[in-house]
Amino acid sequence: MSGFGYLWFFGAIAAFNPYIAMYYRSLEFTGLQVGILTAMPAVGLALSGPFWGSVMDALGIHRLVLRLALLLTALFAIGVAQASTFTTVFVFVTALAFSLVPLRALLDAYAIALSEHTHRSFGNIRSWGSVGYFVAVLGLGRIMGKDVSSLFLYAYAGFLILTLLSMWRLPNLASRQPSQIIDGLKDVQANKPLILLLVVAFLLMVAYATIYLALGIHMRDTLGGSTNQVGIAFAIGAAAELPAFMFAGRLIRKLGERRLILIVITTYALRFLLLWLIADAAWVIAVQTMHMTTFALFLVVSVPLAHKLAGGQHPATTQALLTTTSFGFGNIVGSVGGGALLDYITTGQLFLMVFAMLCVTLVIFMVGSRALHLDEVIRTANRRMRDAR
Repeated sequence: MSGFGYLWFFGAIAAFNPYIAMYYRSLEFTGLQVGILTAMPAVGLALSGPFWGSVMDALGIHRLVLRLALLLTALFAIGVAQASTFTTVFVFVTALAFSLVPLRALLDAYAIALSEHTHRSFGNIRSWGSVGYFVAVLGLGRIMGKDVSSLFLYAYAGFLILTLLSMWRLPNLASRQPSQIIDGLKDVQANKPLILLLVVAFLLMVAYATIYLALGIHMRDTLGGSTNQVGIAFAIGAAAELPAFMFAGRLIRKLGERRLILIVITTYALRFLLLWLIADAAWVIAVQTMHMTTFALFLVVSVPLAHKLAGGQHPATTQALLTTTSFGFGNIVGSVGGGALLDYITTGQLFLMVFAMLCVTLVIFMVGSRALHLDEVIRTANRRMRDAR
């Protein structure tokens, strides 16, 4: 694997996510229809994500699932490119959404196994994904120019095939016990600090889904920018992830998780306020550098923090709930809700509404973390984790 799987896979994500909402709009779908279609990958994750790992571990079919999922997703993407009515696009997008579900988890599992075998850090391997995303989104935006076309869907399929070829000879992962998602739910329900983190993760992903839904439309239709500028904006966001991956560990040790999450929420709110205020597509590109201290920083803080707050127990349940709450349900609400609102309000007004929601999120986290003595809870969790080793 050596990182090439991440390189091509995130190249595929870069070919799809930034342009798909604009493509749906070009087919003259309504805002609600765009929101529904954009949300389908999150729906697939929310409905089936927590159970894929258990099935693959129980049956030892990691490599088979990886190959089938990559191939089928590529074929369904070509189907989307050939379709033109909402019904046919919906059918292909739904099929794509469910075939896509296990891929991110499988790549992470193989990367962790590679990290243990080669003593390379997981972040080092994952950084290849940011490189692939940066190059692909920038290149496709430049090729398509001002208008969006179905070319990006064929590029998406091509990148998935390259991912398949680069990972073809990987062995099956070692069989493990199936993840007992249900058994850990009672413990999670009683863990108020973890619930607070899940609530914040949900609200932040609602905001992030709005960026994927509306940023390209806002830059082209409202600010008069080009598809190339949209590609540059998302490429800058991908490049901004790298410092977060490299230095987050040091920041956590110096500032602590609670302070970093406060920084993340505050910066997210400022990001949306600027998107509402800015009247030039070129300046939106500059705002995308804030991706480093919003999405990327929260990702590298929240995953290990959830594990700590759960005390290392039910690790699969904990991470499945974090992923499903954020990338699943948060994505659904942001995509469908934002898409429905675009039938009645402008993209700028949508960004202002999200800014207000993030201000509420900041208050929720400040009050909740103080009431739950989150810093002390984290210090206690750290001591328990060290003692357990």
